[in-house]
Amino acid sequence: MSKKYVSMIMPSNEEFIIDIAKSKIPKNEKTIYDAIGFFEDEIFLKSRLNFSRKKVEEKILLKDLINLHDIEGLDLNKIKNLKKTISKKNHIFSNSGLPNVKLVKTLNNNWVVFDGHHTINAYMLNEIRFLSEIPHLIVETDSIYFKEESIKLFYGKHAKKLKNQNWSNYVINWNEINKNQLTLRKHKNFGELNNSIKDHPIIFNNLF
Repeated sequence: MSKKYVSMIMPSNEEFIIDIAKSKIPKNEKTIYDAIGFFEDEIFLKSRLNFSRKKVEEKILLKDLINLHDIEGLDLNKIKNLKKTISKKNHIFSNSGLPNVKLVKTLNNNWVVFDGHHTINAYMLNEIRFLSEIPHLIVETDSIYFKEESIKLFYGKHAKKLKNQNWSNYVINWNEINKNQLTLRKHKNFGELNNSIKDHPIIFNNLF
């Protein structure tokens, strides 16, 4: 079983300069969700983070991130409220204080968002472009990347349906009825997903 690490990244006031704290996760924390849980309970909430300031090595655009939900899986009123919060120069965090946005990297160098879809869309609607501009968590292994089977776990009870399938062809929309939750992907990344919000006249008028 490979080692896991969780990094908490916070933007600074300088362009492409971040504050980062990287923590090693015990091997018995088997899944990505287990790693996040350990990080929150045993490191973050116990103030065991050691941040260092670094220059961004990889300038990642929010529009290039891979989404696991389509527009049908989003609460647009939630995005609207988050957008208002961000417009007042506030960042978005969970109730515990952790960043909402959580990502992993795949073998083919794609960054997959497994938590924080509403948050990222709200930042993008405020013209925020780069991942380094928002608080986020990254889970990685010794090799940095996660294999296909680990990514499929994000599809929950529907993961078994993807056994011989390419997970990237599908999204999961938990707010739909069970039989409609797993569906073919409409938007290949957050750029297309965010554009679908902007291009919808009714949605656009409500959000702006």
